[in-house]
Amino acid sequence: MTVLADQYELEQYKILEDLDKKGNVRLARDIRDNSLWVIKTISESAAETYRRIVGIGCESLPYIKDVLSIDGIYFVIEKYAEGSGLIKVIEDKGNLPVYMVTYIMKDICDAMHILHSRGIIHRDITPSNIIIKNDGRAMLIDMGISRIKKKDTTHDTRVLGTAGYAAPEQFGFAQTDVTADIYACGVIMNVMLTGKLPASQKYKGKLDYIIDRCINMDPKERYRSAGELKAALIRSEGIMGRAINCFGRLPGFDGGGFEKAAAVLVYTVAAIFFALALLCLAGLGSVSEFAMYVLLSIFVVLMPFLIAGNYLGFI
Repeated sequence: MTVLADQYELEQYKILEDLDKKGNVRLARDIRDNSLWVIKTISESAAETYRRIVGIGCESLPYIKDVLSIDGIYFVIEKYAEGSGLIKVIEDKGNLPVYMVTYIMKDICDAMHILHSRGIIHRDITPSNIIIKNDGRAMLIDMGISRIKKKDTTHDTRVLGTAGYAAPEQFGFAQTDVTADIYACGVIMNVMLTGKLPASQKYKGKLDYIIDRCINMDPKERYRSAGELKAALIRSEGIMGRAINCFGRLPGFDGGGFEKAAAVLVYTVAAIFFALALLCLAGLGSVSEFAMYVLLSIFVVLMPFLIAGNYLGFI
């Protein structure tokens, strides 16, 4: 776009409130259709990163509508997503169960795959930059210090990243690649499972091998891609874990869980038998009675899912 076009586009948004103390992140409403967006003031280098993911439809990344430049100031317009920061989820729930950790990290792997396929290294994957949306999906946000991988470069030009989560090579020892983000994922898993960084307390349990490989000091010994890490997480779930997470993908189930999945299964089986009994009775009545019994049967079968999904907000 030209400067005038960018200026016109920015004027189509009404600022509603600041989302940070510095006023660099603001919630805005598009006056053309009343949709909600987040407008961020970003650096020129970040603008180059964001342009690479404009228009990408991925549940685990914010939808970037546009990157604008006005008088040397850069803005990114991204779709507003309701949810809670992962750091708040950890504070509220304490140590998270393994099934929830794998559920979250598989989404983050999907986000990393998109970024890495476009040559982008996030470099700041932390609980503060992960949102758990209202539908239970995890979203990776804030590409503010991301970098685009360059050839013939031996180390990063700037030392950036969050202490404890940043890979050793981010502190000037070598050029960061996708394995730096893999390292951060290992730290996040440890924090979700223990509440502490690996340096303070290492997790011991079902995911310890995966975490240890992620946070290996030697980048060559880590998982080589987001897809490889996701495959390892899926293998760790086993059949029962995958069944639990199937329920977690349904709207309203808030991440699933063994107790909820088992309850839904039991109630559904009981409901099906009850529905069959109703249908048998329906065959003995009139056409109008038959239709009534069929509708009642459908409602009975759907009831467990309506309750488990908390669609009416009463549990």
